[in-house]
Amino acid sequence: MKARRKLINLNMLTMLRSKNDDGVPVARLIRDFELAVSLPHLRKLMEYSRLALEDSNVASSLEPPWLDLASPEVQECPDNYKYKGLFPFGAWLENEDNKEVH
Repeated sequence: MKARRKLINLNMLTMLRSKNDDGVPVARLIRDFELAVSLPHLRKLMEYSRLALEDSNVASSLEPPWLDLASPEVQECPDNYKYKGLFPFGAWLENEDNKEVH
C-alpha cells in the first residue's frame, strides 16, 4: 500500500517559508512547530508553495477539498481521495467515481 500524502495548508507553508528565508533552518521549523513531516518533504512543500503563487493548479493540489484550511497541523490524505499525475501538477480524484475535484 502506498503511503498517504501529507500536506500543510498554504498559509502555514507561507509562514514557514518566510521564516526559512529569514535564516531559520528547516529542521528547527519542524522541531519548533512539532510538524510530523520529514525535512525533505517540508522543503518540497515550501518550494511548491512558491509555485502556487503563479500556478492555480499547483495551489489546488496543495489545498485539496479534504485539507482543513484552519489547521496548522500536517494532515494526511483520507482513503477516499487519490492524486492523479505528478504532484503538484496533476489533480485530486475521489476514489468512489474517479471524479476530479478542485
